[in-house]
Parts: sequence; C-alpha cells; structure tokens
Amino acid sequence: MKLLFSGLKSVTNRLDKPVPGIEDVFITVAADGPLMSEELHREVNPLVIKVASVSDLPTTPSLWMN
Repeated sequence: MKLLFSGLKSVTNRLDKPVPGIEDVFITVAADGPLMSEELHREVNPLVIKVASVSDLPTTPSLWMN
C-alpha cells in the first residue's frame, strides 16, 4: 500500500507463500486518483526505498551520530 502513497495509482502483488486452499493469486489494488493532496504530498514528502540485497555487513551494530 505504501506505493499508492508515493504516487502510483495501481499496485499488483503475488502471494509470498501458499495459503490453504489457494495455490496462487495476483491481487491488484487501484485508486482512481491520488491518495494525498499536492499540499500534503509536499509537506510529508513520501519516499519509498526497496533494498534488493546487501552483503558484507558488520556482525555487530554500529550507531551513527550526527
């Protein structure tokens, strides 16, 4: 659903894992217009980032301080 807030008007997804009684399904959710007004879009500035893969991460967490 987050993609609809970032400006897309239609999103299609497929089941990640089987559900009893359903082998496979695609679901499309569509909006006939934007979910946010232009004013609200400018105010909250939505951003969607999808990380496909990562490697060579540290084994212990590190804190970033500004």
